[in-house]
Amino acid sequence: MKKENDSDKSKIMMLISLIVVVSILIVGFVFIAVIDLTKKEGSSSLTTTTRRTYTTTETTQPETTSQALTEGSTTTTMELTTTLASNEKTTTTTKVTTRTSRLPNKPTQPTTSTTPSVIPSNDYEVTTSPTTYPGALDSWEWEIVTRINEARRKNGLKELKVASELRDLAESAADQWIALGDEGIKKYLAGNSNFRMYSNLDVSAKTLYDRTVGATKVTTSPYLEYVGVGVLEKFTGLTTYFYVIIYE
Repeated sequence: MKKENDSDKSKIMMLISLIVVVSILIVGFVFIAVIDLTKKEGSSSLTTTTRRTYTTTETTQPETTSQALTEGSTTTTMELTTTLASNEKTTTTTKVTTRTSRLPNKPTQPTTSTTPSVIPSNDYEVTTSPTTYPGALDSWEWEIVTRINEARRKNGLKELKVASELRDLAESAADQWIALGDEGIKKYLAGNSNFRMYSNLDVSAKTLYDRTVGATKVTTSPYLEYVGVGVLEKFTGLTTYFYVIIYE
């Protein structure tokens, strides 16, 4: 009887041991399956992220830079500066940059001194001859002078005379603009009332005249007697016009 009981107990212990072993195997299998699934999900997520980043990088547009003075560029630049000599020391500079081929709006009327200019005391050599300065646009220079004098006559004022010395100085300043820059030209023309500008727009002699009238009193001042105009055309990547007018 005792042997039978011992045999039953042995069987029960074996059964319990078997159940424990099976349970451990099941738990281990489930644990391994969960870890494997987690790795697969992580790997899938990493792959998706990498592809998206790569796609974004490929489709991003490259950075572009403006080429203000490069052939074929649509950027246009116009710079205008007025400097008054003698007791009129006000200097006004207007810079206009546009992305169109049309001319910018007419610059704001610069602030000028309320003290009138004195009548010039210099005696210059007056000329009616064409300029001989290399690269100067003689027809433009004379058209500007003609328009100024027509306006002065309508205003009841005497015509301005073209002084050879002032014309030579204006043309020389226009010629050296690229090398000296505006500040250098300002020093170069120190002591002379002047208006100057450059533009790579499609300008004309009338355009330069209109800008001059809008920025100076060259057609309305009764105290002026002489004028010198310089217009040079240069290629700086784009065709650019350099313009200087000196008046006193």
